[in-house]
Amino acid sequence: MKNFKTTIFTLLAILFLLAGTVFADNTVTLTWAAPLDADLAGFELHQTTIEGEYLLGSENAIEIIPVGTETVTITEVPDGTYYWIIVTFDTSDNKGPRSNEVSATLDSIPPGAATILQIIGIVKTP
Repeated sequence: MKNFKTTIFTLLAILFLLAGTVFADNTVTLTWAAPLDADLAGFELHQTTIEGEYLLGSENAIEIIPVGTETVTITEVPDGTYYWIIVTFDTSDNKGPRSNEVSATLDSIPPGAATILQIIGIVKTP
């Protein structure tokens, strides 16, 4: 019985340690169609957690993407709901209108463990 109690306490300790662990291995890949403007220089990728609310400008973009690239992968995105837009800019740094907004809800945390597992009966068959 002593080994059983030790095993239970060890398992509970591991469960409590895992409960505080953040499992964030979220990766988001975005793609878009570029306009055909001859002086297109690139794209600003903007991200927010509030639908429709962006701080625009190159300094607030999470990534500046060169012309010729129409896919970007964002790694290590924490759990939550995120919204993204693309803003084009040309060689004179004129900004185009916002793209459509896309969103994703990321949840990489597994469900909690079942607890209080017990044997409530044993039937011995002859």
